Amino acid sequence: MMPLSLFKRSFSISACALQQQKVIRPPIQVSGIEGKYASALYSSGMKEKSLDKIEKDLSQVKVLYGTNNDFKLLVENPILNKQKKADAIQAVLKNQGMSQATQNFFVLLAESGRLIKLSSIINSFEMIMRAHRNELQVEVTSAEPLNKKQEQSLKSALASFANAGQELNISFGVKPSLIGGMVVTIDDKYLDLSMASKIKKMEALLEKSI
Repeated sequence: MMPLSLFKRSFSISACALQQQKVIRPPIQVSGIEGKYASALYSSGMKEKSLDKIEKDLSQVKVLYGTNNDFKLLVENPILNKQKKADAIQAVLKNQGMSQATQNFFVLLAESGRLIKLSSIINSFEMIMRAHRNELQVEVTSAEPLNKKQEQSLKSALASFANAGQELNISFGVKPSLIGGMVVTIDDKYLDLSMASKIKKMEALLEKSI
C-alpha cells in the first residue's frame, strides 16, 4: 500500500489519526503504481463516505483531460515546476466544483510527479468501483454496427464470464479500421478477433519468409 505519509496532504487527515485507522482494502487488487494510488483513494473515500462524489469527480476529470487541450497540456508539461503545476491543477478543479478530497488527491499527484499517470490511475479506480458494485464491464468494438439479434447473441455468450450475482455491463462501439470481426475487452482482458489483426499477423509471417 502507499506510505502513510502520502495521505497527510491528499486526504486532509493528520498522520497521527491515520495511523489509528484501519486501511480499507479495495475489493480487487490492481497492480502497479496506478493501482496503489487508486486503492488509496478508494480507502479514503470509504472512510469518508464520499465514494460517489469522488467517482463523479474523476469521471469529470477524465472528460476534461480528453477534451480540453489546455488542461491536457498542463497535466503533461514536463518542465513546469511541480508546486506551480499543483497550484494550477487545484485552481482548475476548484473552478469545476470538485470536492476538496479530489482536489487534494490531484495536488498530491502533481507534487509527487505522478500526474502524467492520470488516465491509468482513473482507469484503475474505475475498475475498483466496478468490483465494488459487483459489475463485470465488457466492451465490444466491431467494424460495423451489430444488429439487435447479434447483440443479444453476444450478451448470452458473454454471460458465462460473469460470476453468480455479478451484473454484466456491456457497451457496443464501432471502429471501421478493424475491417471485419470485433475486439472484446472484459475488464482487463483483451480478445482481438478483428480482420485487421489477422492481416497484421499474416504480413508479419510474410516478412519473415522473405
